[in-house]
Amino acid sequence: QEVIQTSPEYWATEAFMQSFVARQIVELGSPVQRQQHPRTPLFGSHRMILSTDNPAEPDILEKWHISHWITLNSKQLITNVGRGGSLEQFLPEHIRAEHRDNILEKLATAGRLVMEALSAYEQRAAPAYQRETGRRVGADLTGVSYGMPRYMMLDFLIAPIFAEDGTLVDIQPRWDEKGQRVGSIYLLRQGSRYLQGTIVDWRVVLIEPNIGVGLWDRLALREETRERADSDDNEMNWDNIGANARVVLSDLTRAGEDYLKALREGNASTF
Repeated sequence: QEVIQTSPEYWATEAFMQSFVARQIVELGSPVQRQQHPRTPLFGSHRMILSTDNPAEPDILEKWHISHWITLNSKQLITNVGRGGSLEQFLPEHIRAEHRDNILEKLATAGRLVMEALSAYEQRAAPAYQRETGRRVGADLTGVSYGMPRYMMLDFLIAPIFAEDGTLVDIQPRWDEKGQRVGSIYLLRQGSRYLQGTIVDWRVVLIEPNIGVGLWDRLALREETRERADSDDNEMNWDNIGANARVVLSDLTRAGEDYLKALREGNASTF
């Protein structure tokens, strides 16, 4: 077993961190100390939904549609909304520029590979399932196996990889010439020596796949909050609220259309 401690301090812009601290205080009455000792330990995880409208698509880039990019951060190691976590959209602008493309690409790649692995598991486990239960896995009217996941929310941790060997012992503030915090310094220990660490890559670790429907409305609220902030005195564009949900609903609608077409044509599955 391994404890993987991740924190928004590794990847987030200072603007995002200040927003997180403000939300913890305003929404939860929970203070966060980032500037001096004893610092408040911060932890985080990332979630996304992958869905498909065409399970037979051979190109995994086309097959899996990604929505509901979520970052969930908290003062507790186990981060969730019900235990003091602050849920926010995981947008490119929230990620430090030097890490942005790498993190987003690694998460997207990991998500697609996880879904492919879940899909492949049914093929490998089907014989054992039939022996143990006396039943075949089966398929729907369109011929898609019931073991094929059309939709899943995936929970990930992203952990930094440092260029230097050593153990991370502190995350210190980094200030500009005006005394404004602009980032963090990562202090590593090598035996009796201390040195500044440099993040050069990221490790993406799957926590678990789950349904995740309970977070749909939480994310929609953040979409609305963002739209209100962006609109100022202008009229809100309500098409921007629910944009993530519509990705999944579109895929599920396509599945329903295919099912009804097969039903009308009488193409009952023989699986």
